[in-house]
Parts: sequence; structure tokens; C-alpha cells
Amino acid sequence: MSKFWTLSLIVLIAACHVLAASSTAPPITMKRNDRIVIVGGGPAGIHYATLLSQKGFTNITVLEASPAVGGKSKTVMDPLGFPHELGTCYAHALYQPVFDLLKTYDPTNTLVPFIPTISGHTLLNKDGAIGNIYYNTYILLLAMQAMDTWDPPTMDQVQAAVQAAFLSYVRIHMTIFGAYAYGLPPQPSDWSRVSMSGYDFLVQNNLLVLEGFFRFVFQQQGYGSLENTPAFYMLWWAHPDVIRARVAADSQNKPWVFMLSRGYQSLWQAMVRANSNRFQVFVNTKVTKVTRSDTVIAITVTDKSGSHNVVADHIVYAVDLSRLAPLPTDLTPSEKLLFQNQNTASAFVVTLFESDSPPVQSVSVWWPERGMTDSQGRLQLTRNSRLALFNPIPRGAFSGKPVTDWGINATGRQANVAYQYYNRLVQSNDGAVAEKQLLSDLDDAGFDNANVRAQVVHNYFPRYNQAQLQQGIPWKIWNAQGNKRTTWIGSSVSFESVLDVLLYNNQLIQRVQIVP
Repeated sequence: MSKFWTLSLIVLIAACHVLAASSTAPPITMKRNDRIVIVGGGPAGIHYATLLSQKGFTNITVLEASPAVGGKSKTVMDPLGFPHELGTCYAHALYQPVFDLLKTYDPTNTLVPFIPTISGHTLLNKDGAIGNIYYNTYILLLAMQAMDTWDPPTMDQVQAAVQAAFLSYVRIHMTIFGAYAYGLPPQPSDWSRVSMSGYDFLVQNNLLVLEGFFRFVFQQQGYGSLENTPAFYMLWWAHPDVIRARVAADSQNKPWVFMLSRGYQSLWQAMVRANSNRFQVFVNTKVTKVTRSDTVIAITVTDKSGSHNVVADHIVYAVDLSRLAPLPTDLTPSEKLLFQNQNTASAFVVTLFESDSPPVQSVSVWWPERGMTDSQGRLQLTRNSRLALFNPIPRGAFSGKPVTDWGINATGRQANVAYQYYNRLVQSNDGAVAEKQLLSDLDDAGFDNANVRAQVVHNYFPRYNQAQLQQGIPWKIWNAQGNKRTTWIGSSVSFESVLDVLLYNNQLIQRVQIVP
């Protein structure tokens, strides 16, 4: 990458650090000893409980329906001692809130580079095609196809076109949203600029040379296909700061994406242990009904002792609102508009399986065309946790030649995490149907003698459709926080990434005030 393009892009994006979105939302007031109940012990709930305790509140309870805290951070430890992430997995250079929490609560849970651009790391397959290609080749082929030149472009021409497109993307992003720090974007003044799918946005703005990059950073994360997801969410996730971090790291052959050596769930568990005298956490406790009156909030729960009521002065919803959330029985008409109509999400089936070592070994194998239309539910991605964590930068990684010798880590039976995607809400039989399809796809892909060790079915990436976005629902929720002694946090009101969940909490806690 030329120093000119790198410097130009970094200077342009630096403008994004100047301004931050201001908020005129009212404060959220509570008494120091108010009974605060948080429904949901995932990252949002545990983090917000920690922030409330640091603010000075003394009576905080977290209710978690499952047997353990962590929510969509689901880590399964391998007998060999390394983690398999069946939920939250990666962190990139903007994840400073996560890095700060790790330093404070889980310092031995270190960052391990995850670099799909090094040779031999990420393998791509295409149904019906002979052979396979690596990530870098895929990115370049899509860029060359988009350039549509009479003669095949040179490598220098492709790189120049890609960097020019990144510059153009940043300029367009700033004309739509203005300059703001990463997080919930300001409302666009002209929705026609983004009222389309992510793919159509790339086409309309002559950015198709970046298609490979966006498919990887968006689709591989489980955020749906570029063809089906509103461009607004693609633009939210691919903030100019993300582009800057990626460009800066690539120019120095440094990683910008990481995994955690002990997994994400370890962090939330460590936070609970460190704050055991500041807030209470009850697992295997399912909230079935919430009724708010003028004086108290009655919360009906079911646990090992049966069904009973918990009384609160303030309730915090830290659960997925798109599926089976125990919403208050007395929702106002305006609340129904905001919280009762989120019915768009994806089924993301994540499976830990064991198999013989495949003929061609890599950290990841990706089928970028799966997960759409008739290929929904097909095996879309595998990740070998052992290779990812114990040999992140093998010898010769940046030499341009495929890495074929992963050493002893690539021998014998191999454990991989597999991903399957459906562009709809979770259905009751998804686990069984997906497992049958998975075993068939694994056999076709050369993962012989596979058997399933664990499976998680996530109702993933809850989001609003284009009409709801244009009604301003995410921003109306922000302004309504605290009304009727109720707060709403988590991915349903922000974005399905742990970074967004933490940033939303960090901004929200600034509105919270202790009153006499």
C-alpha cells in the first residue's frame, strides 16, 4: 500500500474524532438504595450492573434464565485447555472498552492476533467450483471484476482502485452522518442515501471494488448478507474509524483483529466474581411477567424453588426484544411502537464438532455465497480454535506463499467451530435440522468422521427494518430511556456486537443521576 494513500485516508478519517453526537435526552434519576433489577446476565447486563455499582447504587440484582452468565458469549473449554467460542468471538482495534475491562478484571485473558490476510489462514470455497482460493485472492478477484477493464489490471492498479474506494467510502459516510465517534450513528437527514441494501449501496456509490472486504467484515460476523441487510447497519458497523484501523494495521503488517486466549465468557464471569459484594446475580432464574404500578415494579420469576415475585423500583431490560422477551404488561402506546414490534433477527447456529484433519488445513474455511436464498442453513464457515490461538502468525506468514505446515497442531483429530445462518427468527427445530445439514456438508468438505460436541442456536442480530429505521426508533428509544422507571440495553437497542453494547452502556450511565 502506498504511503500516500495510507496518509490520505488516516488524515481524512481523523476528522471523525473532532465531533461527537450531542444528546439532549433527559437524565435518568434513581435513589442510591433503589432496588434495581436487571433482566439478563449477558455482556450488557453484567457490564451495566458494574457501572451502576461504580456510580454508587447499592441494591442491584441480575436475573439470568440460563445456568451461567455470558448470554451470547458462550465459551466451551477444550480438554487441551484452549477455548472454543460459540458466541462472541473477535475484537478489533476499536474495542478499547473490552481491552480496559480485560486489564481490570481478567488480565491473563490476553489478545491473540487473528489475521485472515496471511497466507494459509482463511480458505474460501465455492459450490460447484474446482479447488479453492485464499482470502487475499478472493478480495483481489472481486476488485478486478468490479474494475471491468478491457485488459486485466495490474496489481498496482487494483491496489490503487481499492484505496481510492476506501477514501470515497469515508467521504460518503461523512456526508451522510457527519463526524461522530463510533456508536449509534446520528439520524441521516436524507434517508434516500441509505434506503437500500448494503450491496445496492456499494453499487450506487461505485464501491464494488470493496465488495470482498465488506462481505468478510459483515457477513462472516453473522450480520446477514449484503443483499438483505439495510445499508444503514453496514455503515454503522464499518465506521470510518474501523477503516482507519484496518488501513493503518495493513500498512505495517500488524494485526487489527484479535481473539481472547481464554474466551469472552471468562471476562463476564471474572467481573461477577470481582463485584460479588456490589451486586447479586441469580442464574436459572427466568422472568415470566413484569407489571409496573405507580409505586413498585412486580417481577414474577421461576427458579428452582418455584414461582414467586421480586419487587423493584427500577427495571433494566438486557435481553433480546425480538424473541420471547417478558415485556411489561402495561406498555404504553408509545412503548409498544418502540419495543413490541422488533420482529427481525437471524437464526445463527454455532456448532463445535470434531473430525479427522482435512486434506488442506487452515484456520478458517469460508463459503461466502452460502447463507442466502436457497443456501440458508448450509455450512458457511469453520474455525479451528487450536490453530487460531496457538499458531496465529506461523513462519512465512507474510511471504505470500501458502502456509502448508502448521506443525503438530494440525495433526490428529481436529476440533472446529461451524456456523450456519438463516435470515429469519429462530424456529424450534433449527438445532436438529441444522445438525443434519452440517454433517452432510462436513462430509462433502473433507471433514471426515465428524461428530458434534456442542451446539448453540442464537437468535442473532435483532434489528429494525427500513421503515422502522426511518421512523427513528433507535433514537426514540435513546430519548425514552428511564421512562416509567425502565431502561433498555443490549443488542436489541444498539447493534449485535459487544463493542456497541458496552459503548451504549457507557453513554447511558452518564445520564444516570442519584437523587435524594
